[in-house]
Amino acid sequence: MKINRIEDKQHIEHCFKQTNSFKVPEGYFERVADDILVSLPRQEQQVVPARHARFYPLHTRWLVAGCVLAALLSVTLYFHHTTVPPSSKQSEPMSTYTGNYTSETMEEAAFISLMDDEDLYSLFEDD
Repeated sequence: MKINRIEDKQHIEHCFKQTNSFKVPEGYFERVADDILVSLPRQEQQVVPARHARFYPLHTRWLVAGCVLAALLSVTLYFHHTTVPPSSKQSEPMSTYTGNYTSETMEEAAFISLMDDEDLYSLFEDD
């Protein structure tokens, strides 16, 4: 069976181009939003008071302020009495920080840090 595109196109246009089966009434899109809103059930808005809008009695406010002040005072006093005085930091000898490094050890470390991979491999092969 040989397909003839021109005849097929004409046949399709003849069958389906006669009438438009999908028609929208006039002014449908202008009133569709109003129709939907009218059909929805009405709900009353509930008023929920905010947490910060509550009224706390005066004695509760003073109690909270006193607790906060006591906490700040206790933390301040704790850190004030537990800190190390600056004079005790200077009394430690410097040798505890630097270790027992000799000038020979420092020179050897500097020499090794300047070597590349080939120099290091040749150094280990000689041993």
